[in-house]
Amino acid sequence: MEKNTQLLEIIKGLNDNRNKLSALFSLYNSSLLLAEENRVNIGNYFEQMIDLKNDITTISNEIYALKKSERKDAFAKNKMRIKKMSADVNQVNMDFQDSCEKYKIALEECGNLKSEYKHEVSRLCKEFKEVAGDDIEPIVVKGYKQQVRIIKAILEKIEFLISDYNVKRNKVEQDDIRFADLHYNVSELLNRLQEIA
Repeated sequence: MEKNTQLLEIIKGLNDNRNKLSALFSLYNSSLLLAEENRVNIGNYFEQMIDLKNDITTISNEIYALKKSERKDAFAKNKMRIKKMSADVNQVNMDFQDSCEKYKIALEECGNLKSEYKHEVSRLCKEFKEVAGDDIEPIVVKGYKQQVRIIKAILEKIEFLISDYNVKRNKVEQDDIRFADLHYNVSELLNRLQEIA
């Protein structure tokens, strides 16, 4: 195969990868929109758990303010309400964990594709340099450089999206730790109430 034909095939391969990377940039954007919905849900579940803690604390304080002999009757009157709150605590915890997990893996598939495409681009660039040598037509060099420049620009935009996501992901991981503490405290309150029964 003639050198120019080989080089044009390589440039066509770079063009194909540029198109794949453009599509990948769109996939990153849509994945981040879904991740953002999960991040909003995480905040909502946090608020729900705080509300449940407040309600459980109120009931607990009311019951424990009574004499020991009156507590069982007071618990019995609130038993269905406590049971419902206990189920709500478990549901909110599961929903919170689900949203956290979805947020943390939001860009996993995108990252795998990015690695694959970058590897392919590197292979094509190396092949271009090996085949090109010193005596190639300026128009071919120009076409090659243009593809590489556009590919680099797309990758820079993707890296910007990733770095913004990583900052938020760190916050989600901190929220996860804070939520685990909150859930533990709420569970302890419920256990304390169950001891009355």
